[in-house]
Amino acid sequence: MPKSAITVEDFKNFYLKMPKGQRSIRKLHKQLKEQFKNKSLPSLATIFRHSSTANENWLQLCSEVDNKSSAIAMDKIIEKKAVQLEEITDKLKQTSSLALESVLEAFRKGIASEITKPEQILSLVKASTDATKVAQLITGNPTSISSTFVADSNDITALKSHIAELYQSINEDLKRQQKPNIKLVKETKH
Repeated sequence: MPKSAITVEDFKNFYLKMPKGQRSIRKLHKQLKEQFKNKSLPSLATIFRHSSTANENWLQLCSEVDNKSSAIAMDKIIEKKAVQLEEITDKLKQTSSLALESVLEAFRKGIASEITKPEQILSLVKASTDATKVAQLITGNPTSISSTFVADSNDITALKSHIAELYQSINEDLKRQQKPNIKLVKETKH
């Protein structure tokens, strides 16, 4: 064959590079004939004979190429989404931690003396609890903590004290979660 010829192997490579839904031996043959007018091209019969031989099943090769490219694309998408979820989770944890710290700081500065109804505390803690719930949901952890507290509804001091204890406990849990998990590995001799 002359140097300016497109071989069956070259044709197969062009065919495999075509987009999944647009693969056609006839169309590719026509495109290559128009694109490379000065190069010789194997006949359609030769190409079809080679495409269906047992050792060169082009349809099977196409599905393998498609599966590999789909897997690569899926891995890239998964990696990108994982990074995005990590960033969102980190931001939610920071928001929750900052909100809890500001509520605790407000209690330390004496804002508790200005609160006369339990509903007034709700606006202070809503951002913290919502951010914590969403962060826990994204990371697959429990999204709520259940507890019971029995007190006289008119005893605002006991209620404030209990809420402060709950937030302190949640804050400690969040700080514990932020510490790296250290695993002890027992060394074995070979």
